[in-house]
Amino acid sequence: MTIKLSSLASRTALYGVLGLSIFSQGALAQETSDTTDDANLTLEEIIVTGKRASLERSLATKRDARQVLDSISAEELGKFPDANVADSLQHITGITISRAHGGEGQYVTVRGLPPQYSIVTLNNRILATDDDGRDFAFDVLPSEVISGADVLKSPEAAALEGSIGGSVNLRSARPLDRSGFNAAIRGESDYNTLSKDLGYKVSGVISQTFADDTVGFLVGMTYQDKTVRSDGLGEMFFNQDWPSAEDVGAEGQLGSADVLTSPCCYSVGTWIEQKKRWAVSGALQFKPNDRLEMTFDGLFTRLDSPASGYNESFYVEYYDGSDAGDYGNWSDIVVDNGLVTSMTVHGLVPEQVTRVEHRVVDTYQMGWNGKYDVTDNFRIMGDVYYSKAKRLSGGKDSWVVAGAAGDHTGYFSLNENGLPNIVMELEDGRSLAELGNDDYGVHWAELGGTDVRDEVTGSTLDFDFTPNMDYVAAIKFGGAYTKRKKVRDTVDNLENACNYCDYPFTFGDVGVDVVRPMPIDNFMAGVDGDFPRTFVVFDLDAYWEALRASDGQTINGITYPENYSDLMTPVRNPVKSYAVDEETWAGYAQVDLEGESWFANVGARLVHTSTSVDYAVNEITSIVFVDSGGATSHYDVTYSEAVEKSDSGSYTRFLPSMNLGYWLQEDLLLRFAAAKTMARPSLNQLAPTREDYAYDGDFSMYIDGNVALKPISAKQADLALEWYFQEGSALTAALFWKDIDGFVTSQGSYDVPIAGQEFYVEQPVNGQSAKVKGVEVGLQYFFQNGFGIIANYTYTDTKARIDGVEEGLEGVSKHAYSLAGLYQNDKFEAMVSADYSGKTIVALYSPIEGVPSTGEAVTWVSASLSYHLTEQVDIYAKGNNLTNAKERAFLGDPRLVSGFETWGRSFFLGASYTF
Repeated sequence: MTIKLSSLASRTALYGVLGLSIFSQGALAQETSDTTDDANLTLEEIIVTGKRASLERSLATKRDARQVLDSISAEELGKFPDANVADSLQHITGITISRAHGGEGQYVTVRGLPPQYSIVTLNNRILATDDDGRDFAFDVLPSEVISGADVLKSPEAAALEGSIGGSVNLRSARPLDRSGFNAAIRGESDYNTLSKDLGYKVSGVISQTFADDTVGFLVGMTYQDKTVRSDGLGEMFFNQDWPSAEDVGAEGQLGSADVLTSPCCYSVGTWIEQKKRWAVSGALQFKPNDRLEMTFDGLFTRLDSPASGYNESFYVEYYDGSDAGDYGNWSDIVVDNGLVTSMTVHGLVPEQVTRVEHRVVDTYQMGWNGKYDVTDNFRIMGDVYYSKAKRLSGGKDSWVVAGAAGDHTGYFSLNENGLPNIVMELEDGRSLAELGNDDYGVHWAELGGTDVRDEVTGSTLDFDFTPNMDYVAAIKFGGAYTKRKKVRDTVDNLENACNYCDYPFTFGDVGVDVVRPMPIDNFMAGVDGDFPRTFVVFDLDAYWEALRASDGQTINGITYPENYSDLMTPVRNPVKSYAVDEETWAGYAQVDLEGESWFANVGARLVHTSTSVDYAVNEITSIVFVDSGGATSHYDVTYSEAVEKSDSGSYTRFLPSMNLGYWLQEDLLLRFAAAKTMARPSLNQLAPTREDYAYDGDFSMYIDGNVALKPISAKQADLALEWYFQEGSALTAALFWKDIDGFVTSQGSYDVPIAGQEFYVEQPVNGQSAKVKGVEVGLQYFFQNGFGIIANYTYTDTKARIDGVEEGLEGVSKHAYSLAGLYQNDKFEAMVSADYSGKTIVALYSPIEGVPSTGEAVTWVSASLSYHLTEQVDIYAKGNNLTNAKERAFLGDPRLVSGFETWGRSFFLGASYTF
């Protein structure tokens, strides 16, 4: 390729603004001298490969697009820039991500709107998901099957509807894109400092074209096996006005606070997940002549990711049914301006939790795409596809609890710099790690989980006419049909999970060996807080054996019927299950316009969607209080038989859109876009399943869905300026604005009479409004000495009006940036990047009224090195989370921690061979 330098004045201004002279001072001086006489000096041809080539292709895609768009391209066949597609997307302006356990990118937020307001497609086709709603979890998809990704920030009429934030379209490779025989194999090992596990990944891709490049096939495979781990806060709840200041003699210590805020439930733990991920993708492409082209393609992925969690839990909550302390079960209470910062807890039962989550996700998509040029100016295009995802976890997830009953004492205090302190003083002087089968008594024993099946069938038919008319580049029209069915079957034993509550017998009482030593030795390493770092865990098979061993026995004065443990067998829970059917017809018309220095497209899309939901409802028939004399007192709740129900709904929306571009000069592009957009309610928000917490004395009921929900609509506009001052380099800026109506939120009703109690009942509704506005700035620049810089910054301001109060949207960082430095020559390539997400509102709902859970800023630092050993062999090393970043959230006061997770650092070493 040929690199053409822009004018001296432009370059000098750019370097001055960015302060880059220190980065390439000598090169700048040389360029200034060389370009004095000829500002358009043409340099010799340079062959660019690797990361730089990928970045240049992405920038070219952005420049040539007829809408506001950002893009990522694979570095070469089967090699995406990051191990996870979501991690790559976070380098794009306006994109932030949330991470799964282990730190891997999982969900994408576009321009301040959470995942449910965006859609993810593969080759412009909806991907089925294992999520309860529509959100696509990127951890199910190996990056090796993706050749590129486009983030479409402004819509056009011809594009699939359903996004307000932005659409993410993933692209898979096509064999005719590369002539002849092409192949690559890669092997990689990885090591994480927290899990201390050595994992590996192998992948390969092969493509071949035949018959003068009129037929081609491509096949790719990848397999990965690694173990990830997260240590973190299991739960940290707080109560307001329980106890009241009067209950504990703290009236004079409220300060300016209205009520007393006190700790309730505290647990810390670790989560260990073994990820086996494999995928097969393929495509067969046929292009017998310049008029006809057809492609058959398919993708299958499996994520086999069983996980185990181990927690130690302390219910330090106050109760007044004890005379052990000065005030109920508390003594030595310290209050700071209405906040209980420390106390001694009497009669505290330490509990240990062992849980297992069974997650095996199968996702596949297959389709046919064709285009035929009927004449030189009339084209017909068609696409038909089917996608399915399933996760069969019903009744396979375990959550068991056992406690060491006794007259134990706990010393609790909040910590300014870390997690709360909890020091246990057992009545016989032992430590938690020394307790065994004779100490731990059975308590909560849950078997649960959901089976999720998602099926999507879609088709499109498009017509493209290019008339011989001035300024009219194309007239486009067509239609689309999509049918989606999401079925969730919940299988659990919740009705009987507390049959053995309150520690009626120990494992030793039934002669079963259940207790095991903790499987890790570096729990919460480097985390501030004085809490037990070693505790026991349970063998789950032995735990269930202990329950069966009590059948027909009289233990500690309690007689258990024969086969009593059979009640723990999980069964389908109809009131937490649903089936949602959604059928959509859409039609559009669009005109593409073009002049000497401008382009535009104007059009509209008409969408009609019908929805039907099958679900079940049961009613609470009685509520009886069961007093155990302590913190485990509860209510015995009886329900009626579930009654099957069906509901339906529909809506029609008209969605106009416009995109304009004007070249102010040869390298300076001004864009404007305006549209009306929509995002459908999450599928689970349409199903009115319900749950309540009457068992705990919390008389509240939450109805999860509402079939009457309408789509969220928005008016939006974009204004962008893009300066392509040098080939492969650009400085861009954009303003965006969205006015959202029908924002889905929850509406609550108080004092609803149910079984003799007054309940608070909550259900999702439309009707709230929200506004999103922001600024994006991006820079990509490559020096002549091999160095380069890629940087972007996004400011996003969100306001949602909920119950008459303006709040920011959940999961949105007001400030986010990505900064990367790159060096590349013929043999060597290096890159260091930092991705920063500022403070976010993790959850608007909070146990402290008016104080949301706020997440602290996170900076994710990565680095990579690669060496071109021969023409065919590359070796490389990478590191992720090099600064050992952690997630932390709090409730206004840094001492009131509401979330914490740490992932450790990850390192990768690999090699590739290309044919």
